[in-house]
Amino acid sequence: MAAGPSGSRLEFGGISGIIRNASRRSGGMKRRIAIWAGPGLLVAGCWALYAFPTFPSAITPAERIVWTLVNVTCPIVFAGFHFHFGIKLYWVLLANAAMYAFVGLIVETLRPKIEACLNSN
Repeated sequence: MAAGPSGSRLEFGGISGIIRNASRRSGGMKRRIAIWAGPGLLVAGCWALYAFPTFPSAITPAERIVWTLVNVTCPIVFAGFHFHFGIKLYWVLLANAAMYAFVGLIVETLRPKIEACLNSN
């Protein structure tokens, strides 16, 4: 194993720089994923605000445009309708935020690779 200017990499002071750099990078990734989760929470909240005043038939398959938009932007509603179970509002908010965070994780993981491909051309 190659030694650095102060000796071995496994010495007490040698590895702290590596750990510090890794924690800086992961903090940025966590923040970007949390930023992705925010719109998920906001979208589900806006659909809830839409559904409250139009309660008897707010979001049903009979209204094609609204139903399609809800299924695309709030996938937990589709799962609840497909499997015939009701979902409380706070679970919809949480599940939608988690779904958007998961999509954000995928996008933010692939983003450096895509940028590298685009920059190499």
